[in-house]
Amino acid sequence: MKGGEIMVIVKLGLKGKSPDQKVTYGVQVKTKMTGNTYFPDAATVLSDLGTAAGALNSAIENPLSTAATIKEKELKFNVKLKAVVAHVQSVINEVSDDVALDMLSTTGLDPRRNGSVNIAVLSAKQGTEANSVIVRSKAQRKRVTYVFQICTSSPELEKSWTTVKISGKAKVVITGLISGTKYYFRVAIIRSDVQESFSDPISIIVE
Repeated sequence: MKGGEIMVIVKLGLKGKSPDQKVTYGVQVKTKMTGNTYFPDAATVLSDLGTAAGALNSAIENPLSTAATIKEKELKFNVKLKAVVAHVQSVINEVSDDVALDMLSTTGLDPRRNGSVNIAVLSAKQGTEANSVIVRSKAQRKRVTYVFQICTSSPELEKSWTTVKISGKAKVVITGLISGTKYYFRVAIIRSDVQESFSDPISIIVE
């Protein structure tokens, strides 16, 4: 899986965490990933994360630390965790969705936590044919029908959308587009004859 077809996106997972919770989170990630066979080249980013977590923890426990000092250490911790997340993302980009999620479960990045792991519903990339785009929805385990819609402006308005493909496959090729034009796409799933809500739109400029 490459480019626009990558569906699993790793996020920091720091939203709503206090500084001491971040330390616990960072230590958990470092412990889980140290010696992890899925991520054999992560030693440098994990070492940096461990150092940043230790510095943040020391600042928290030091009664003489000011709020500014703790904030400085917290921001440095965020940067180091971001480097770990970027490393994990680069590795899972090369595998399928299911395998990526299995790998993520070994990192300490909690997939159940809101904001930690996001499964994108839809992706788009340039097609191999001229003026075409490949649009891919997250595949469902059971047989469903996918309704793909398109618009060129005002995606927030329902009347702007036109159904361009109805397919039993999660990936379709949209042809006959205009080079240099920005297109928006969204998808809805029909399951047991009931159409679910449309996904959030994504956009791409046709080359």
